[in-house]
Amino acid sequence: MMLRETLDYDRWISEYDIPSPDDNLIANLNELQIAASKYKDIPTFLNYTDSFRDQTRNDKAGVSLMTIHKSKGLEFPVVFCIGFVDGVMPNVCGDIEEERRIAFVGISRAMKLLYLSH
Repeated sequence: MMLRETLDYDRWISEYDIPSPDDNLIANLNELQIAASKYKDIPTFLNYTDSFRDQTRNDKAGVSLMTIHKSKGLEFPVVFCIGFVDGVMPNVCGDIEEERRIAFVGISRAMKLLYLSH
């Protein structure tokens, strides 16, 4: 709660999503705050949330959402690389060789189908 108030995060979310503020984002923050308030400190809360991650990783039929850096060494039947726009993806701050390398990692994760979007 203190971070939300100090950073005025709710207002930023509403301004960021003009013309229609996304009430779902605020509702998600409210749910996160309620869940976190049940724990005495952040490490305890993170341990609790980590237990959910372990359960979902065993589901091979699901969708994995991750960064390209996290996908290194893994392969998937279908890969969607989104935001292939200069300055957005693969890297906003890197040099051209670093961008090429990151793009290659993302593209090479696909075993059968690759979708690129901008």
